[in-house]
Amino acid sequence: MQPADAARILLRRRRMRESLVAFAQSIQIPGAPAGGDDSELFEPVGLGMAAHHRVMCEWIQRCIETRYGRLIMMLPPGAAKSTYASVLAPAWLMGTRPGSQTILTSYAGDLTKKHGRKARAVCKQPVYVDAFGATVSKQTSAADLWALENGSEYMGAGILAGVTGSRADLIVGDDLIAGRQEAESVAIRTSTIEAWHQDVMTRAKPGASIILLGTRWHPSDPIGALLPKDYDGRSGPVKCADDMTWQVLNIPAEAEHDDDPLGRAKGDMLWPEQWKEDHWPQFRSQPRMWASLYQQRPTIAGGGKFKREWAQWYEPGDEPRREELNVYGASDWGAPSEESGETDPTEHGIIGLDSNEDARGNPYPRFWLLDWRYGAVTTD
Repeated sequence: MQPADAARILLRRRRMRESLVAFAQSIQIPGAPAGGDDSELFEPVGLGMAAHHRVMCEWIQRCIETRYGRLIMMLPPGAAKSTYASVLAPAWLMGTRPGSQTILTSYAGDLTKKHGRKARAVCKQPVYVDAFGATVSKQTSAADLWALENGSEYMGAGILAGVTGSRADLIVGDDLIAGRQEAESVAIRTSTIEAWHQDVMTRAKPGASIILLGTRWHPSDPIGALLPKDYDGRSGPVKCADDMTWQVLNIPAEAEHDDDPLGRAKGDMLWPEQWKEDHWPQFRSQPRMWASLYQQRPTIAGGGKFKREWAQWYEPGDEPRREELNVYGASDWGAPSEESGETDPTEHGIIGLDSNEDARGNPYPRFWLLDWRYGAVTTD
C-alpha cells in the first residue's frame, strides 16, 4: 500500500467516526430488498445526499451527542427520514459507542424488522468493519434483536407490543401511527401515546437521547401531543408538554417560513432534484392530506372550510358583556360506534355572537367561545 492510499483510508475512517454525514456518504445505503421482504440483500440507493438529508444527519448527530438530547423530525412521505434516523443513525451509534443500546419502535413490529435488517446490512459492509473494527455478532440472528462484536445492541418492537427487558442510550420512535384510519381513532391514539410514555420512554438510560419522527396525521397524534398548542411550525428549540426542550426539525414540502431550515425562500419546494413540479399537483388537490402529510400542520375534517389561523385567543374578561351578545348553546352528542365500540366525544358549547360590522357597515359578527365541555361520557 502506498502512503497516499493509507492516508486516504485513515482519513475516511476518522471522518466516518466523527460525522454522521461522512458516514452516510461512505457506506452503501440499503434500498429495496433484493429477494423479498426477509432478504438480507438490498438494492443500493442510487440517489446522492440531498440538502435535507445533510440537515437531518446534522440534527440527528447533535441529538445523539447531547445528554438528554431530544429531537422531533417532521417531513413528507418519501423524504428518506427513516433511512437516516432509523437505519443509519443506530448503525453509526453502535460503531462509535461500543456497548451502546438502541431501541427502535414503530406502529408495527414488521417495520422495525425491516429497518433492523437494513441497519445490520450496513454493519456487515467491509467499509464499516474497517472504520469501527467490529461487525455483527454471530451469536444473534433476529432482525429485531441483534448485536455487534463490540457489545452494542439493537432492539426493535411495535409500539403496542410492549418494549421490555432492555435499556437504551438511543430511542427512535418512527411513524408511531400507521395511517389515517388509526389517527382518527381516539382509542388508538390514546393507547399509542400512553405506550410511548409509559412503556418506551421508561426504557431510557439516564442521559439517553430520544428521536421522534414521522409525518403528521392528526392534531392529537403522538407528535401533536408533545408540541405546545401555540407551535407555529418553525424549526428550533421548543418547550414541550413533557417539560423538556425538544429540538424540532420541521421540513414541509413547500417552505412557509423565512427561517426555513434548508434556507429555502417561501414557496420553494423540497428536493427539486428528485421531485419535479409535476409531482405535487396530485397531493395539493386534497387539501387535508396536503396540510397534514406534506405541510406538517394537520387539521381535523372540514379544515378546508375553517382555518386554524382564523381563531384568535382572548383573555377572560376581554369579551363583550353578555347583554351585548346573542348567546347560544349547542351540543353534539357522541354515541358508541357499532363497528369499533368506541364512544365519540360529546361536545357542549356556549357561543356569543356580537354585532360587529365590516368596513362598509355590513353585519360581520364575530363568534366568542364563552364556555366549552367535551369528553367521551354517557348521556347523563
